[in-house]
Amino acid sequence: MFEYRNLKPNELEAWYDFVSEQFTTTPRQYFANHFQNDPSSTLDGIFVALENNQILSTLRVFGREIYLSGKKIQTGGIGEVCTRTDARGQNLSSSLLDCAIEYMNSNNLTISTLRTGIFDFYRRKGWETTDLAMNISDVNFSNCEFPANKYKIRPVNWENDIPKLIEIHSKVASKLDGVFVRQNPEYWKQWTKTEAGGFPILVLNMSDEPVAYLFAKIDGASELKVLEFCALPTKEFLFDFAVKELLDEIQFPAATIRLFTWIPTRLAIKETYIEKCNMVRLNKPFEINGSMISNSNQLSALINSNSGFHFFNTDDY
Repeated sequence: MFEYRNLKPNELEAWYDFVSEQFTTTPRQYFANHFQNDPSSTLDGIFVALENNQILSTLRVFGREIYLSGKKIQTGGIGEVCTRTDARGQNLSSSLLDCAIEYMNSNNLTISTLRTGIFDFYRRKGWETTDLAMNISDVNFSNCEFPANKYKIRPVNWENDIPKLIEIHSKVASKLDGVFVRQNPEYWKQWTKTEAGGFPILVLNMSDEPVAYLFAKIDGASELKVLEFCALPTKEFLFDFAVKELLDEIQFPAATIRLFTWIPTRLAIKETYIEKCNMVRLNKPFEINGSMISNSNQLSALINSNSGFHFFNTDDY
């Protein structure tokens, strides 16, 4: 007989062990960070399936807000879904999703998002895929123009820079469907600082005022993966400058860069592809810009019509 319930406080350490044992390539500290560094974390959002007091399956609901058509929408992100190998095939994850849906409805989480490659499983519970166009660019700056002696970079100072980071992020994120609202300084101090990759940098003008920032990490032997790039209006052109200065600083011989298609660049585009790993579910109908969104298909269509679901990997859950 299986038991489905929320995680109890004295089970948290065992839960870290469990999820790290299922996600064998992900260190235990990753899951601990996700709970400890999340100002909105609650045990009420962690669901487990047990037998004889042993965890067999789990998932977590991350309480978030996202931008959608410029509005802030209460959202439940589904993550850390896993089942012990010898307990699979018994609908444990499916039953836990039912618990999560009930929880989201009770807590007025209007929509739900998740990231996966198992589309059919989640479609059966009401999630639908969305599109996100991505570019892979060659690292060749011969066609780029750089502003001489007008801008510079430095590492992010997490004690002093957060108000400016919030300002810059909000101006960009509010125009992109799917990006998490990130106006809580504690979220920046804890989650963002930990997840911002190895090279969080600010771009400054010559008055030392931040005008853009770049979070990136090395992916494999020759790729620089952009986690996020945001700039004040009219400063979006600084992406190429930020990447070149960063690569010079860390002396990394990147051959390719992976970035969102909306980021302006004069780097040669090697490949454009569509990511479909972001899925959405409508929990409660709502009206936006005069239109009623009544089901998940309408929600997905709205997002895709607005250039797709944009997800900053710094917020990955």
